[in-house]
Amino acid sequence: MESWNEYGFELEWLEAARPRDSQHDVAAMINDRSGEFRYAHLGEEGRAMDEILGDADPDDEVEAFQVWAEHLSKHLTFPFAAAVSEFQERGPLQAGDHVKVHGIETVDDFYGVIVQVRCSRNVSYFPLCDLKVLDPSSPNHDLVQLYAVWFANR
Repeated sequence: MESWNEYGFELEWLEAARPRDSQHDVAAMINDRSGEFRYAHLGEEGRAMDEILGDADPDDEVEAFQVWAEHLSKHLTFPFAAAVSEFQERGPLQAGDHVKVHGIETVDDFYGVIVQVRCSRNVSYFPLCDLKVLDPSSPNHDLVQLYAVWFANR
């Protein structure tokens, strides 16, 4: 798949020319621009992701998780009702289980933003990316969905 920094050419379309940029210049420009356009292929959602992540290092997932955690802490209203949206190989929660999300607990370098949830009387800690807000009219719905899409495309 081509992205903003790639373009496919047929060999017969090209003619030889002297390079004007070094490989180092090209790599530096790609690095400078990668943060600006890293999710452009996702359209409106991608623009929102780029805005949230701002100047976060595109190669540092832990930093990106921290930025998301801060943004979500400021913009989500707790508690809210959600459902487990992804198959779970193990653990107390399974796809379709309904939970109440009480807050952001931590950031994990593999699972991303971890939230505290209650299911019946049991408290668990669960990846936010595997949850879907039950009320589609809730302001939390779109933000949690945006995070899940980012997590899947990071």
